[in-house]
Amino acid sequence: MPPLWMISLLPALGLFASAVHLPSIPAMAVAFGVMPDLMQLTVTIYLAAMAAR
Repeated sequence: MPPLWMISLLPALGLFASAVHLPSIPAMAVAFGVMPDLMQLTVTIYLAAMAAR
């Protein structure tokens, strides 16, 4: 069984990931050479994949 501190930190990992990913969408769009609208689809795809679980 994993330690309690590890179990309590796992939900925070998702919040941290979204807090880093969402503000960086414009920079990622520039880096990949696509429009920001297309880069926002990454959020939609992620949420759809999590809903399908």
